[in-house]
Amino acid sequence: MSKWFYTGKAFIDGEVKKDVWIEIENERIQTIVYNDLDWEPNSGSVIAKFRNSIVIPGLIDTHVHLSHQGRPDESWALDPVTTQPGDLSLQALENAQKSLLNGVTTVRDVGSRDFADICARDVINAGLFIGSRIIAGGHAITTTAGHMDGSRYIRNNIPYDSIANMGVIADTPEEAVKAVRQCILDGSDVIKINVSYSEPVRHFNKTYAPEMTEAMLHAICDFAHLNMRKVVGHSHGGEAVDNAIEAGIDSLEHGRFYTDKQFEKMAAKGTYLTPTLSPEFRSPAKVPGRSSMSQAWLDNLRSIMYDEVQRASSIGVKISTGSDAGMPYVPHGGVAYEMEALTRAGLSNKLALLSATKLAAENVGMGDCAGDIKEGLLADLVVLRKDPIQDIKVLQDKDNIEMVIKDGHIITGFKKTKIMEK
Repeated sequence: MSKWFYTGKAFIDGEVKKDVWIEIENERIQTIVYNDLDWEPNSGSVIAKFRNSIVIPGLIDTHVHLSHQGRPDESWALDPVTTQPGDLSLQALENAQKSLLNGVTTVRDVGSRDFADICARDVINAGLFIGSRIIAGGHAITTTAGHMDGSRYIRNNIPYDSIANMGVIADTPEEAVKAVRQCILDGSDVIKINVSYSEPVRHFNKTYAPEMTEAMLHAICDFAHLNMRKVVGHSHGGEAVDNAIEAGIDSLEHGRFYTDKQFEKMAAKGTYLTPTLSPEFRSPAKVPGRSSMSQAWLDNLRSIMYDEVQRASSIGVKISTGSDAGMPYVPHGGVAYEMEALTRAGLSNKLALLSATKLAAENVGMGDCAGDIKEGLLADLVVLRKDPIQDIKVLQDKDNIEMVIKDGHIITGFKKTKIMEK
């Protein structure tokens, strides 16, 4: 039997609608009726009436790392050789649960150790545990000495396969195609690559350098797309960005040091930008022990990051919300802070909300089944006491969440129940 509930307001197709009745059946939204509080449906049962609330689509975080906790004391050098694979999978599951309880019904993981995101995805999909829907990237494709080459953190001559790495190494177009094949075999839903990087050139007082060649980028995008996988890329400017756009990359992550011409190319191609402002927005300006070179590089990032998002948006680039959860000072479930950061960059509250719902769904390949409140879409919904269109910061208050619904089920703690009377 279907279940109905009433809400005083709902964020539908980018606009706030009033007096909305929503019918849920078989995990999807079946019917939407605009009528007053006293109206009653002819069939099904009414389970709740939220007179003074607003319903929004379930939030989507398009850039997370589930095997990391976001604590500043996590060690990128020691953890890969001391943490058990099972522990990483349990951490990933816990982080997916934290996200869901904060209204994030879907996350896209773009790099986890020991396939922790794939393990967590599978047990959630099997119904064994509750958590955000996971679009899993598994291991990212990187180059020798690249951004996700775990060997950078350990001494020479330790076998790469003996550490809990996050990257598949590829240095030629042929190796790149083989790496995509390996990611597909491992169970990756999306292919994460490293377009350009900064670490090896910071001590030369440079901001970025290409990590992959143009031929490698084309090989990866072409083969991934043949296998119905989107490609997302870590990037920080330069000619590698032009090469990635031309190769057909679907989303560029971080996106610092871009030119207006590059943003124009992205807008024309439909390439998404996921700015991931949270690591700089949420972390202290100065951290003890941080090298002077890294500090100077981060200061440079902070000085331009809001302007770059504003320029990209004004040029017409589609922006999706990705928090980079798992990085230092960015815990899981905090995509609302990324949305606030986007408003600091000049996006309206409405556009920031769209970036975490409709635009995010399109970016991750779920535009036909999530990201909005429409008949036929998955019933991923969040009921809020206060309106984020009026104040985007209300999403950061967990007490503001009255109800989270994923796949038509009310989420109570970590248990899944049939939608029930409130």
